[in-house]
Amino acid sequence: MGSEAQIRFLKAKLRVMQEQVDQLTTQVSSLLDEQQTYKTSTKESNEELERLKKNLNHQQNQTTKWKSAFEAEKGNTERKTNQLQSASKELDKQNREIKQSATSYNALEVRFNRVLEDFNKVKSQLQKQQHSGKQIVEQDQQKLDHLKNENKQLNRINVDSLNVIKKQQKLIGVLKRQILHVEAAKLLSFTEDEFVKALDWGKN
Repeated sequence: MGSEAQIRFLKAKLRVMQEQVDQLTTQVSSLLDEQQTYKTSTKESNEELERLKKNLNHQQNQTTKWKSAFEAEKGNTERKTNQLQSASKELDKQNREIKQSATSYNALEVRFNRVLEDFNKVKSQLQKQQHSGKQIVEQDQQKLDHLKNENKQLNRINVDSLNVIKKQQKLIGVLKRQILHVEAAKLLSFTEDEFVKALDWGKN
């Protein structure tokens, strides 16, 4: 091969090699760009991951707080429910006692009216029979005194019964207010469904 031919061959080979170098340079530049893009994307992904981790920790803390609050409120509701049941039982007991007292009071009132009627009859008879003699007067007076004493006893029983009924009515008023407070507290308490809904809302 002559010198000119060899030179042409070398030039052609040089052009081919230069094209290959240009291609490689382009590929390297493209790879560098991709690497930079990957680094940027990786950095953004890491930042997003850190943000998600912080958000997850926050959500876990909130969930723990909500769970603790729910458990505390659940225990409080159970205690108030027990108080409500006890108050209801006590109220039923007081109602029964009031009914019994009212029945006894009505019976005493009937008895009192009968005694009062007898007393008035004896008093009237005594006034009519004062002229009938000392012995009759003394007997009637004894009977009248006996009726007066019985009348006083019935009056005392009547007053005591009224006082008992008033005290029981006051106690019923207190129990009713307690029941209203407990019912209001139950309405303010979290239900399990509401707690789960609150957790779902926090996650969203």
